[in-house]
Amino acid sequence: MSPSASSKTLALETFKDFSEEIVSIRENKDFNSSAIERLSKEKIAGVTDALLPAMQSVARIC
Repeated sequence: MSPSASSKTLALETFKDFSEEIVSIRENKDFNSSAIERLSKEKIAGVTDALLPAMQSVARIC
């Protein structure tokens, strides 16, 4: 598998995992609205942290 295809697969899997976590946070009735917003923002920031190394490696290859 090429590095680009591998990065695309990693991105899709990462987005899927993080989006499922965000949906479960938003569906949790035990959290108040500010907690939901904070936890969701933390998860979104985590997507960037998780994908940054792959994006940098693809940028070096291209």
